[in-house]
Amino acid sequence: MKNTFGHGNPNAKLMVIGEAPGYHEDATSCSCNGTVHGIPFQGPSGRILDSMLLAAGSSRSEVFCDNVVTIRPPGNKINKLKELGVTVDQFYPRLFEAIKRIKPNCILALGNTPLYALTGKSGISKYRGSILYSSTTGVKVVPTIHPDFLLHSDGDGDEGGSFKYSTRVYMQLDVNRAVTEARSAEYDVPKPHIQIIRDSGALYSFLQKFKSHKRFAVDIESCKSIPNLIAIAPSKDYAVSIQLVNIEEVDYRIPYRELAQMNYMLAEFFDRDDKNGARSRFSSET
Repeated sequence: MKNTFGHGNPNAKLMVIGEAPGYHEDATSCSCNGTVHGIPFQGPSGRILDSMLLAAGSSRSEVFCDNVVTIRPPGNKINKLKELGVTVDQFYPRLFEAIKRIKPNCILALGNTPLYALTGKSGISKYRGSILYSSTTGVKVVPTIHPDFLLHSDGDGDEGGSFKYSTRVYMQLDVNRAVTEARSAEYDVPKPHIQIIRDSGALYSFLQKFKSHKRFAVDIESCKSIPNLIAIAPSKDYAVSIQLVNIEEVDYRIPYRELAQMNYMLAEFFDRDDKNGARSRFSSET
């Protein structure tokens, strides 16, 4: 059984950690202390990683690459490791020792397996792009989706179309963030303040406070195509969450007259013009 160990710059400030080696890693050979082993991130996924590092102002020669698991799982499925008589957590001590030896300022975690191994958190789509702290290693972690995701066909004969394209854009932003965070070991993340608005008085106060503000980030949640919640952020550190309709699953219910007034106020706010007649600008995520 061939192992694939970490490979790269021993003085790297950025460490890239994936899940496990695949076919292309198994096909490579590197001799170290008389032992032949594979090299992480080879083949198409490796080329994607290389291009993203270059776009972020770094390169493979500046980073150290590794995987949580050092052996190729059957069918490249991490949940099939048990067929080889091992579990993922058996590889943790070796990984933590490698991180301790390299001493990176930041780790780019590619996929759910390294995300969980380093932070104990699950859900790569939920945490991708975040700056997390690994209490086990004492190192910042920026998780993102594994490059292999971009290589999987969606079943219609293509590589995922616009969805895969947008995913690659998000991944590139995450790699950019990891490269930037690797410049310093300091973990200094602003703590955002989120205000829950459930009445027209609080909403009026917010809208008046930011009536001259020109740019907002907006996120709309919906159920069965009906908007039920909207979040408005005038800055990266502050946002409000506004309930648009009463939801059966939520105990707190707003009087219908109050809901109608809040929706009317929001409609006026989004339709407003500034003093020069130009539309206010919103970036939306739905």
